[in-house]
Amino acid sequence: MGVYGYDVAHTPHLDSLAARGVLFENAMASVPITLPSHASLLTGQHPPRHGVRHNGLHRISDQSKTLAEVLADGGYQTGAVVGAVVLAGETGLRQGFAHYDDAGSRLATEESGFLERPAIEVSDRALALLRELSEPFFLWVHYYDPHEDWRAPAAWSKRFVNRPYDAEIAYTDAQLGRVLRALESDGRLGRTLVVLTSDHGESLGEHGDRTHSYGLHETTLHVPLMIVGPDIPAGKRVVDVVSLVDLAPTLLALTGMKPLANADGRSLQGFWTGSPPPHFGAYSETLATRLDHGWAPLHSWRSSTHRYVQSPRPELYELADDPDEMHNLLRGKPMGDARVLAVEYQKNIDDVMSHEIAQDRQTVDASMLRRLQSLGYAVTAHEVERNDLDPKDGLRLLDRYYQAVTHLKNGEPVPARRLFEEVLAGMPGSALTHSQLARALAEMGEPEAALEHARLAVDLVPDSGQQLARLAMLELQTGRVAAAAQHFDQAHTQDPASPQAQAGVMWNAARSGDEEAAQRHEARALELDPDGWKTRQLLAMLWIQLGRPDRAWPLIEAALKLRPEEKDLHRDAVVTLVQLGRAEETARHLAVTGQALASPSFSNRLIIAHARAGDTQRAVTLFETIVERHPGYEPAKRNLASLLQRINRP
Repeated sequence: MGVYGYDVAHTPHLDSLAARGVLFENAMASVPITLPSHASLLTGQHPPRHGVRHNGLHRISDQSKTLAEVLADGGYQTGAVVGAVVLAGETGLRQGFAHYDDAGSRLATEESGFLERPAIEVSDRALALLRELSEPFFLWVHYYDPHEDWRAPAAWSKRFVNRPYDAEIAYTDAQLGRVLRALESDGRLGRTLVVLTSDHGESLGEHGDRTHSYGLHETTLHVPLMIVGPDIPAGKRVVDVVSLVDLAPTLLALTGMKPLANADGRSLQGFWTGSPPPHFGAYSETLATRLDHGWAPLHSWRSSTHRYVQSPRPELYELADDPDEMHNLLRGKPMGDARVLAVEYQKNIDDVMSHEIAQDRQTVDASMLRRLQSLGYAVTAHEVERNDLDPKDGLRLLDRYYQAVTHLKNGEPVPARRLFEEVLAGMPGSALTHSQLARALAEMGEPEAALEHARLAVDLVPDSGQQLARLAMLELQTGRVAAAAQHFDQAHTQDPASPQAQAGVMWNAARSGDEEAAQRHEARALELDPDGWKTRQLLAMLWIQLGRPDRAWPLIEAALKLRPEEKDLHRDAVVTLVQLGRAEETARHLAVTGQALASPSFSNRLIIAHARAGDTQRAVTLFETIVERHPGYEPAKRNLASLLQRINRP
């Protein structure tokens, strides 16, 4: 932002807004994560007190009252327009809002429909709501666009070549300008209190953090904060450290409302009325490290001079001389002032944590879980085994994990395997990594090794229907039909809300001839994940295994409508259409997948489809080609032997 000294920023509306009021130069977020940070912003409480520690997993405690509730009780009309599914009303943020607009357009580019709204739509809806709200009103408008990944509209992307983050911020600035102009045009801006802030910052690779969530540094905790309105002086800048938990108490003081009970924040009004509050500091935390990966949690204290981070290897940074936080004063054997400050700041953290309440965990259905994961959050439905790894070490492993996932997605299982094995050397208790490694090994034609890691994933999260179903699929692919049937049933018993488990029970019912039960479980799987392409893909593959391409094809078509660029789905389409004898359509999908024989696992599936379609001689010829090109791929040899036996060529 220009007003904070970024010379090449294009933020005219934000800059002019700041010039008309008070700007805080050192405002800190409570958490570098969207939902818990907003919970702190609206309750005036640190996360240990309101209980929301991560996206999707927790909801605001019933003991906490929100800013909107107090204002509504005081006669204000209240409304909110939120820009991403992560802030859906069921998280508890709806408390006190008469209008809570979290439904929105289903025109998002992701496969699940509404994940995030573009800023233009947020502004459209905010303007519509402004027309409905009579005074006094409280409106919360939430823009998500500057959140990774950054995909500003073309007009903005072209203006900021190779600067996608700046493009998103400039685009959002323009859309916020529309809302401010509307208030001005109807004469309400002069008597309206306008506050601008952000729930967290964005790391652009600093400290090994790709975006945010897993580190506590200025990059992700330092946020803008400006307050503009009647009786607030123009052009004032405050250098003291403040926290987002201070915002709700400040707004209630400015509107003459009663203060929030049990608030951790304090009113900032004294900074421009001549009686500033005493220097204090700002508490921040992230439990995403623990909840996502089993690493140690992080807690920090930001004073006017230092940042202290409580971790397995504690950190202390002197910010005047080391603004990038590169030189840890506690490295080795800390002496003198560093040691004294660390003890002092740790006491402040301990005081905040003394108010910790039990987390009110919300139920996350498959659709919501996948939507959060599609936004880049590593949210899991089940507890991750605790390993207490220092997140500084974990971030290095996480970077390798994401590289491996990219290789796997691009059809490159060999480098993916190497990287997954490196991750497991540091995090042997990561069920997700074992599961992904199993997938890579299966792609490489090493089914026994794949099964070993799939079993380890189940051992680590035995109540996960998804992991049990993945193990069952691998068993099915290796001819262990009885074991697959048993694990599909177990997945359903353990986790009936898992669409993968429902798909497995569908397969069990269909193979026993119970078409009615199969149809019922298929419908239930789709009901649990109504807009998920992967569930449709799994159902289709199970029908293919049963020799029912007619049942598979409508599911693949539906999945392709949701995710037309997904090469895996086009491969599935090829396998299905070959069995249906639809050659022209087969060629179209094959063109999207690339070279037919480049991937031995895909080639293996494709040739089996030719054999099932009755084109035996072609299948034999193609199997011989795979064996020649990929001599280490054992499944092709076994299938070729089986096919030769069947046509009496022992």
